[in-house]
Amino acid sequence: MSTIKDLNLAESGERKIRWVEAHMPVLRDIGSDFAREKPFAGLKIALSVHLEAKTAYLCRVLEMGGAEMHVTGSNPLSTQDDVAAALAAKGMDVHAVYGCSDEEYQAHLRSVLSVAPNIIIDDGGDLVHLMHTEFTDLIPQVIGGCEETTTGIHRLYARQRAGILPCPMMAVNDAKAIRDNQNATQSQVDLMTNNLTLAKETFVGSKYESIPDSSVIAFFDFETINDNTVASTGTKPVVGVLQAGPAEIFGSDTELPSLVDGVGAGKAIYFSKGNYLAVEDYNPADFLMNNMSWSAWVKVDAASRANNYIVSLNYWNNWKLNVENNGKPFFTVKTTTATVDMDNESVGTVKDGVWVHLAVTMDLNAHTVVFYVNGIATKTWDSATKENLTGSIASAYVSPIGRQLPLLIGAATVYDEAATWEWDSWKTPDGWDSMRGAIDNLGIYNTTLTAGQVARLYQMQKPQ
Repeated sequence: MSTIKDLNLAESGERKIRWVEAHMPVLRDIGSDFAREKPFAGLKIALSVHLEAKTAYLCRVLEMGGAEMHVTGSNPLSTQDDVAAALAAKGMDVHAVYGCSDEEYQAHLRSVLSVAPNIIIDDGGDLVHLMHTEFTDLIPQVIGGCEETTTGIHRLYARQRAGILPCPMMAVNDAKAIRDNQNATQSQVDLMTNNLTLAKETFVGSKYESIPDSSVIAFFDFETINDNTVASTGTKPVVGVLQAGPAEIFGSDTELPSLVDGVGAGKAIYFSKGNYLAVEDYNPADFLMNNMSWSAWVKVDAASRANNYIVSLNYWNNWKLNVENNGKPFFTVKTTTATVDMDNESVGTVKDGVWVHLAVTMDLNAHTVVFYVNGIATKTWDSATKENLTGSIASAYVSPIGRQLPLLIGAATVYDEAATWEWDSWKTPDGWDSMRGAIDNLGIYNTTLTAGQVARLYQMQKPQ
């Protein structure tokens, strides 16, 4: 709930914002692009600026881009109460009052940080300072931000020199300098353009951490099928063999998996009617560690199904990743203590016919599992919230059928194993646990990926 002077002032503030919109054509054009492209979809932005009509219109432009905006004023003596009311009247979260006390000002800053933002837009450095001193738990999920003032930049440089800058920040004044110089030469413009490009690359590289090749157990890009097999790269490369759905379930109404258009310009693998990829030749110890991560792009035909399986090592007897009913990512791991089921508790995460990037990171030493959707952490489980999330990874499952079960992509188990179960709900095409949809860029890692590494996966693989 917003903290403002008086909502009845909104009409006056709205007139000011509309005047600004009419007289700022560049920002208006950017807003049109943002409304179409939604570059900030799913992101929360915490913004602290001199809150007046021009910055209010900036807030609306960012909102057009899909951002969830949380706004406060950087100086109580510059806040315009009618403008703050206009933003709040349209549903934006605003905490700003002209002439408020220092105690109230600090409370406003805390209010916009309490939502766990992904981007910080600061003016004077107060938001970043407060995040570093009181909201350190938020730092891993902050992509970065920008700082408006020279004073704020000096504070950031001091933190950088001390090695305690909590997230990548861009200096807005560095970008403004050439714009404000109407007599700039073309060479100066070119130099500034190059500098800004390098700054952007540095910003992205500093936050989106790379993943060492040594951390990749197996990665499938699904670009080609050779002799009904798909090969992976990684430190423990394996080969998946295309398999039709079990005849005992589907009869003759099935076929091998096939390649379709992928999430980007490449290919993905499509599953239906119980078909799957089976990795027969592998060492279970390579895929059973206390620290592991999984990532994949998926596009399911029906997210309402409870058994859209992405990858499985011995079903619930070791670990599995699937899309549960209501479109929720779902992960199971067996530890030395128990078999633990978890999801991201967000209905509709996966939607019919839409590509989405899913990742799960696991640290059984710290007893945590984190779900990510499109590069953003959405749910964290630990031993306090999931009491059985204790112990270490269980040893490889020994099947009663007398052979090592394959590592499966697109299915939960094989028919011979299922035939040993004491229930029979799986014996129909609808009950058989397998993917109906496409999978692309499937990675299995021998480490607990950081938030920055997951974000990098998403940013590098998403359609450009």
